[in-house]
Amino acid sequence: AASYSGSTYFTPTSGDVVGIYLANITGSSTINNIYSNTIKYLKGYTPYGIYGTTISNTTLNIYSNTIQYINDNVGDKTSFGIYLGGTSTSLNFRFYKNVISNITSNQDMTGSGTNGERAYGGSFNLSGASSAYVYNNYINIDTYYAGYSLGCFGLGYVIYNNTFYMKGQVYGSYNLFLTEQYSHTVKNNVFVVNSPSAQCIEQTNEGGSIALSVHSYNYYYYTGTSSVEYHEYHSSWGAETTGKKTGAITLASDGKVNSPSVNNVWNNGIDLSAATPQINTDINGTTRNSVQHSMGCWEYACGTYNGTYTIGTSNANWTTLTSALDALKACGMAGPVILELQKGGNYTDANETYPIDFSSLPTNSTNTLTIRPELDASSAIVFDYSSSGAALFSLDGSDYIIIDGRPAGTGTSKYITISNTQGAATGNMAAKIINGATNITFQYCTLKSDNSSVTNSSAGVVNIGLGATTSAQTSILIDKCNITYNTASTKCLVVGNNSSSTNTVTISNSNLYDFGLYGVWADANSDAWTISGNSFYQTGAITPAANLMAIYVNNTSGSGYTISGNYIGGRAATCGADGTPYVVNTSAYGFYGIYLNSGTTSTNSIQGNTIKNITMTNGTAIISGAGVFSGIYVAASGTINIGTTTANNIGNLTASGNNSSNNSSGILINAPTGSWINGIGVVMTSGTLTIQRNNIGCISTNTATGVGYVFYGIKISGTGTRVIGGSGIANT
Repeated sequence: AASYSGSTYFTPTSGDVVGIYLANITGSSTINNIYSNTIKYLKGYTPYGIYGTTISNTTLNIYSNTIQYINDNVGDKTSFGIYLGGTSTSLNFRFYKNVISNITSNQDMTGSGTNGERAYGGSFNLSGASSAYVYNNYINIDTYYAGYSLGCFGLGYVIYNNTFYMKGQVYGSYNLFLTEQYSHTVKNNVFVVNSPSAQCIEQTNEGGSIALSVHSYNYYYYTGTSSVEYHEYHSSWGAETTGKKTGAITLASDGKVNSPSVNNVWNNGIDLSAATPQINTDINGTTRNSVQHSMGCWEYACGTYNGTYTIGTSNANWTTLTSALDALKACGMAGPVILELQKGGNYTDANETYPIDFSSLPTNSTNTLTIRPELDASSAIVFDYSSSGAALFSLDGSDYIIIDGRPAGTGTSKYITISNTQGAATGNMAAKIINGATNITFQYCTLKSDNSSVTNSSAGVVNIGLGATTSAQTSILIDKCNITYNTASTKCLVVGNNSSSTNTVTISNSNLYDFGLYGVWADANSDAWTISGNSFYQTGAITPAANLMAIYVNNTSGSGYTISGNYIGGRAATCGADGTPYVVNTSAYGFYGIYLNSGTTSTNSIQGNTIKNITMTNGTAIISGAGVFSGIYVAASGTINIGTTTANNIGNLTASGNNSSNNSSGILINAPTGSWINGIGVVMTSGTLTIQRNNIGCISTNTATGVGYVFYGIKISGTGTRVIGGSGIANT
């Protein structure tokens, strides 16, 4: 075993020159370290910074050396920064944190030299070695005919986080030269070339079958002005597709190439200190960012983000939303950030990591995060999760996040779809907003799932309040969205569950359709919800497995609910068209448009809702409570205002007929003798109830002989103060 370090070799001007010569390095129990040497200004017929031959059955580590200004001073020869050769089945080789630069051959500047005049930064021919790792190196060559920054032969190499800069001016130069019968792994490297004829990567067949190599998240840059932006050539290997980056890069005054810290999270989720090889520090020993470390050999502080960035294709700032969020978590935000989704991106679980985790982001009331399609998006961008799991979007303790489906945030298109296609398993949600998440907005989006759960902690296309903590979810907005199922009717669309408080939730101007039991379900611990301007409908007949409710508020400790301007009925928004009713077929359950069971602290208000274009068939008479049908049913105390500012319309006061006679204003009930039907029903034990300005009409029953109903336009029971006036109840 041997260690060489701390030496300086320089200025020979003639003859064959070698800085360090390694001969017959062998021995299975030995470890050889060549480190911290400085080798400069070697000139000769064929100069070598380090030359090694007959290396076998050993461990060889070459690291932290500086090899510079190696030059063939006579022409028609070759200059090497380092050359190693050997044959072995048990050689373990590590080459890392070395600087090899200004390796030149002695041609004239016009490139008129002969084929023999080449420059090689490193050439490794270690046939049959057990392992070979090359990482965190800077290699720069300056050749005017041919050569390569690094050539790797004889086995498959792992090549991580190197920076290669090649100044070759004439065809025949390569930054990285590999043999294709071996499987190589090439990731997070920076390749810079200075000639339109040079290549960043060349892989050639030297005999044998072609092996599959892995190359991803590498950066390619051409310093010139050619229309060719980068130069990547792999022969039969195939061009890089995953995480490839191109574009301008900074060249420092000392000739070094500054590593870009963009889109370089190929190892997301991997402990860099435990990876093989270890790359938790850079060429200078700087600790790398464990989430968003820089490409190439130098680690740069990633800085903070502020402004608009792109996600999707290889030319975006990030190829996935997951990697973009990881970068924000790692580097911070200096202002509002907008992430624009490119229409050519792949957002399925084949590319994204689901659930997409919005927790631990550095957002606040000033530094908000907005996710939206790019301006030229022409169709929906779909987040599609088909593997078993839970919610696609997990907003776990998240704050100040806006999901906006409009391209560039303008217009009315709904071009973000969050679609959980895992099937009907419990908990398969599109989104969950949990553990004290605040100021969350979904707008102009389509949210879909087939979640079959009817348990409030696991139900819904969107579930608000699920989680282990008791922190309240506040200021949640779902506006101008479509919320529905994928292939089978989901039981519930939006659920506020009883795990923790859900306060000041607003669901507005949205279409909620094809639900199996509840459109909106605000359960225990919900408080001060606003449900306004929405349309609740079914595109086909529904056979519910329990009472069917478009809006179901069930929290005797909560109050301050505002339910206004909603449309319930029909097969399309705003209760649909004539002759296309909301069809309910059930053997034993009721249909209730709005069902409120709340507390007494604040005023509850039900205003300006429209419930019509409904046909219901029930095989069992329900002769108590909300009965077979209630347009609005309230079981609450406290202050309750129904229609005091804007009339609720249940059916139609002036229209005649029903849905069986092609009138979309009507409600038709087919049920057994004695069935109770309520336009508005209220049961309360205390407080003040005010019912005014409501219109109830065009509610028809079947006409079978001997069938009788109990019909209440407005039915009130219990105790408290009641003010009832200005309502119209009629059939014409």
